[in-house]
Amino acid sequence: MKSLLALALLTTHALACSVPVFRYGLEHWAPDAYQILVFKAGPLSGDERALVQKLGPESHTNASTQIVDLNTATTEQKELWSKAGKPSVVVMPPAASPTKHPVWTAATLTAESVAMIQDSPMRKDIAQRLAEGDSAIWLLLDSGDKAADDATAKTLEGYLTRAAETMELPKLDDQDIKNGLVSVPDEGLRLTFPMLRLRRDDPTEQFLVHCLLATEPDLKDLNAPMVFPIFGRGRVLYSLVGRGITMENVTHAASFLLGSCSCQIKEQNPGVDLLMSADWKTLLKVDVLADDVLPSAEEIINRKPVLVPIPERAASSPTTPSATITVEAQAGTSGFPFLTLAVLGLFVFGILWRLLKRRS
Repeated sequence: MKSLLALALLTTHALACSVPVFRYGLEHWAPDAYQILVFKAGPLSGDERALVQKLGPESHTNASTQIVDLNTATTEQKELWSKAGKPSVVVMPPAASPTKHPVWTAATLTAESVAMIQDSPMRKDIAQRLAEGDSAIWLLLDSGDKAADDATAKTLEGYLTRAAETMELPKLDDQDIKNGLVSVPDEGLRLTFPMLRLRRDDPTEQFLVHCLLATEPDLKDLNAPMVFPIFGRGRVLYSLVGRGITMENVTHAASFLLGSCSCQIKEQNPGVDLLMSADWKTLLKVDVLADDVLPSAEEIINRKPVLVPIPERAASSPTTPSATITVEAQAGTSGFPFLTLAVLGLFVFGILWRLLKRRS
């Protein structure tokens, strides 16, 4: 059994693609959905229902909306509503987020509150830049201390310039291009690290500020400049805060984003998605499928993602978040040829499964 697991893990590792993480995420990882709860005692009016519909699938917003009638709400729903200050709208983070408290609340359901949730100038700019091929957007959230923020911006620009000049993109494997793991050739990849600045008190970006601070449990309690590398379809890798904004930590984050995607399963990679309204298929101008990846032998057997350890970063000095697989092989294990043939058979089945899926 251990030999089979080891072979399955080796097979998964062998299937690692040459596509850099930032590009693979852009083409294959659909953003996780936020939950928007609309509270009211009794039914919504026609105008209120029209506002809720603006957050529907046609808006391309990665969120699901639920109307909660307070007259029939569950105890859990009423408790959430009460703790949030009894607002009309509560936005909860994705299920995979490390934080479980509300991201944002609105006292009343209005056109303004819906627009605030849906989009903002900064989020539009981020989506456009990512779709055009920027490796990652490094968003600097100011602390409010102008001197400290300006100094951090200047330092970060230097770090990013050095990283872009000294780092390299992986060479794409021809087979990965043929298999549809990436829609562009080597020359279509760009190693660019633009920096954007966001004022914490910007009235048009309050929802984005709350989203950023909700990507980790303790950020809302910190008052220091923060840097958020954003890649894929608006996915925050993690934050660098205050003295943690160093060349070493910037290099660690950049190395992960530029490195070959060693784990194609999104949930096994670090990061939290932002809430954005973006039609990624149109923005990318290519026909890409979310999470269209070849299954590993382990997945075929158990229909579950293969668990691979992702190193956790320290609070002040994040480690390189790369997916690594360690296998302890046992010499002289009985039945090894049979197990090898079994896994190879599953591998062939996986290839056939993928071909059939791409043609369906």
